[in-house]
Amino acid sequence: MYHLKKKSFLSQYVYHILVELAEEKEILTKENFVEHHDLTFNWNEIKYLFKDLNDSFKILEQPESWYIDKLKLVWKILHNAGRNLSQADEETLKRFWQLCEYTCHQEELIFCFGLLKENNSTNSVKISLKLTAILERTLGNIFLLEGGNVPFLLRDLLNTQEIRQILGKIPVMFIQLLVGTPKGLNLRNIVWHGFISPDELNHNLIYSLFVLFASLGKLITKQVFPVRPLQVNFCEYDKLLETTFPDLRNHYEAAVDILENCKLIPDHHLHFWKESLFLYKQKRYGDSLILLFPQMEHVLRCAYCDVNNCSERLLTAESSTLYTTLDEILHSHLSNEESKNKLHLILGEDLLIILDDVLSAMSGPRLRDKLSHGECSLKDLTFTLTNHVLSMALCVCIKTDNICKMKTNKDIIKYSNDTGSINEQSGNLRSILLKACATYESKFHISSTLKRYILQVLKLIDSLSNLPMPEEIVNEDLNIDAQVLILKDLFFSNVTTSCHCVNLLSEKCLQIKLLTLDR
Repeated sequence: MYHLKKKSFLSQYVYHILVELAEEKEILTKENFVEHHDLTFNWNEIKYLFKDLNDSFKILEQPESWYIDKLKLVWKILHNAGRNLSQADEETLKRFWQLCEYTCHQEELIFCFGLLKENNSTNSVKISLKLTAILERTLGNIFLLEGGNVPFLLRDLLNTQEIRQILGKIPVMFIQLLVGTPKGLNLRNIVWHGFISPDELNHNLIYSLFVLFASLGKLITKQVFPVRPLQVNFCEYDKLLETTFPDLRNHYEAAVDILENCKLIPDHHLHFWKESLFLYKQKRYGDSLILLFPQMEHVLRCAYCDVNNCSERLLTAESSTLYTTLDEILHSHLSNEESKNKLHLILGEDLLIILDDVLSAMSGPRLRDKLSHGECSLKDLTFTLTNHVLSMALCVCIKTDNICKMKTNKDIIKYSNDTGSINEQSGNLRSILLKACATYESKFHISSTLKRYILQVLKLIDSLSNLPMPEEIVNEDLNIDAQVLILKDLFFSNVTTSCHCVNLLSEKCLQIKLLTLDR
């Protein structure tokens, strides 16, 4: 399979601006891009570097050649900022972190800063995932100083007049070059969609994100800073999901074996999966999931491209073309809306329902969105929810394994029900997971929610039989409305018959097999 041989999933242009430009050794003679007393960006010097900008300048309309020229300069700034921050003393760092208090994530930023100094191949990506999510959330809070509803997409948020008015044109343009436009470094999208490898991330870029947080804190002068509350209660989902999949802590080695034998996980991405599983074992559930979701998307993208005979371009992070995201990967048809998405045959309706419940259902956890946009607290992710998502991801690996052997729809259908070729160590876990998939019914689709509410109402009606009969209640002093007397006759005239009807309705409701996938 061509994509497993790829050393990089970045397009030639993206690889050039993100990796090759970072490795250029040329140093600018003037390196005053960082204020030495607090390590923040010197916006006046950066403005001088981009001196050709006029009032009518629009960054999103610039050609790639403009971006390449400016990003050469940006990398000099990033290297300068990275060197200064990585070598800072404790007293300077103390002032530096005080400028980050406004984010409400000061402790997490300090923790990530410590991780960056460790020799761990996954840390650079994990930190980038965290920092870009915190940055997006923080910019949304900054927007609220002047604006109303925060735009959902980071690109749109950075293009608002409110953000430019609060932060200034140069800081906003600098942020756009780092995370806010496909022709820039586009770090947020590249890491969250699973394209990046650890050796493609320069540490000075990550250090510069820390510097950016402090620099924005210095720009914000208002004492009262609006902070949107994070979602912290995930326990409501646990009750509905806790019996779906087995406890992976009891199948840890088997889970690792499934990952090691998955043909769609490139060698240089395997350590992400293993680290996610290890973090789950260490009860660091939020960290586990932020590593997992981009990798699961990458495996699904590889499978999607193979079975649908898509061009190799769809496997890469492009600058000028929208690359394939999870929404398109899981859609019933290809982007032309004429050809059916053959990946549905591979995954099966059961796994598609599980994916939809976790990723898309409006009453579901929608975990990937909440994590990537910084909408939830990582510390509040639960064991049950993490165990469920990891099991779901393992099912994706199992069902897409050996996909390169399939050439026709007939082969696909045959494979989707085949469990014959199973490694001895992981065979039991594979069988358990696939069985759990086959018996799963949506928990968060609107029809599932309606069904659950109906059962709750029927249960309440049934409980009326345990209450005192109306004639047993002393009511001389009560002014009973005629409508209440009608209800009394309806519910209490024949309790035995009513209970029988309720039980029959409940039984029929439970037997209904809901159709929750879009057709």
